[in-house]
Amino acid sequence: MPPVGLDTDSSIKALKIEIPVEFKDRKESNRVLCTMHEDTALRLPQELLDAIVEELDPSEDKLSLRQCALAARCLLPTAQRILFRTIELHNLDDTNMDHFRRLLSLSHHLALYINILELYLQCYPEFLTQIPLASIVPRLQNLQCIELLAARAEGVRPCPLTSTQFSTLLGGQEMPRIRKFVLRGDNPIEIKEVYAICEWFAERGGIQDLYFEGFYMTWDPTLSHTASPNLTTVSPIHLRRFTITECTSKVEPFLEWATSSRSCMQFTELRELTVSYLTAHTHTPVHFFRILDQAKGSLTHLRLDADMSLSSIQPYTFPELRSISCWLPNKHSALKPWCTALRQWGTPKLEKFVIQMDPAGSKHPWTFDELLDDFGRHLWNEFEEILVAHTQLESRHVVLQIQILVDTSLNHNADILQRYFPLLHASCRCQLVVKAQQEGRKGSGMTQSWEYTSRSGQWEEH
Repeated sequence: MPPVGLDTDSSIKALKIEIPVEFKDRKESNRVLCTMHEDTALRLPQELLDAIVEELDPSEDKLSLRQCALAARCLLPTAQRILFRTIELHNLDDTNMDHFRRLLSLSHHLALYINILELYLQCYPEFLTQIPLASIVPRLQNLQCIELLAARAEGVRPCPLTSTQFSTLLGGQEMPRIRKFVLRGDNPIEIKEVYAICEWFAERGGIQDLYFEGFYMTWDPTLSHTASPNLTTVSPIHLRRFTITECTSKVEPFLEWATSSRSCMQFTELRELTVSYLTAHTHTPVHFFRILDQAKGSLTHLRLDADMSLSSIQPYTFPELRSISCWLPNKHSALKPWCTALRQWGTPKLEKFVIQMDPAGSKHPWTFDELLDDFGRHLWNEFEEILVAHTQLESRHVVLQIQILVDTSLNHNADILQRYFPLLHASCRCQLVVKAQQEGRKGSGMTQSWEYTSRSGQWEEH
């Protein structure tokens, strides 16, 4: 007999259509569905299923999480690992946190399955200090990533996040060793508090991946980075991935501290580096170049803002670098300095050079009129430099890929757009990828992707 809630095979087929919408990765959802079986090796109690539905409180543009819970009831343990790997917590009051604790008590194995914990916070002290999360996090023995998404509530004045609140939120020394930390939001944070958070991780074994996205960093100029405590007794953080995007002019003091001898951060093992949206407020990013200098021996992927000044950059050799991605955030961006740097750098293992023509970090797509007008007046004269640089690299089988986000499907515009990319006809290893944003189900934005290669000579939808 099939489990309660799944009466017939047709019910399972219906779930196959709906469940992938909830999962962030469609491949993972397919893996879950492939492991569905009538005889479950590890079922979830009914109270737990009800708690899942009550706790997560899905929004209107998502499917019913009760269906996900019923599906989980007839999954093998290996599939449950996938289903419960990422947990999002939105309403972190006492009642909901009690439900979450009870959920883990009813099925102890779920605490071992959680790898990623996403916390959606309204960032002001009264809220953060009342969250009883510290009693839960130490139980998640395999937790590897914490994402802190702080969005200021409407009508609430912005209040800086402090390291004391952060420590209170996550608990003490007994927490599992976190490999990845993401700080994302639109609230201010003092740079000295960022120092303290990094040191907090260093005291607990360190992390490998560090992401700062969108936080408004503030800085008291009377405080130098040398005011940070001496960390000679703390094991350094050897970062593997470092991302800092959409922050403010105060990033340079943070990078100055991060690359100083008193910092707990080390970049000699760095593999992936992403930096963008700094140069609208800064001049030559000297301290960013110091990161490049430390990481040049291990770096494999580099993603940067095209507006970043390269006037004083050194002709580095990157023995392990596989890909370079360059953003063009506005119509005044220039490609020539990047092409010059590309020819000067030593990149014996480079496989791909990506140019992303996405304004405002892919949040606001180009219209076709803006695309053709801006490129026609300013950017197209840069393509000769790109082609010259790529011709020198092509003998090493380096792929040049140009990515564009537009606001509509291609339809009849594909041929028009193709005429503006003459370099596609000049090189067999050039690719043009166009992503078109469309209105999707219940008003949500959906993206379709087309790829044009000169080798195939035609558009292919993905």
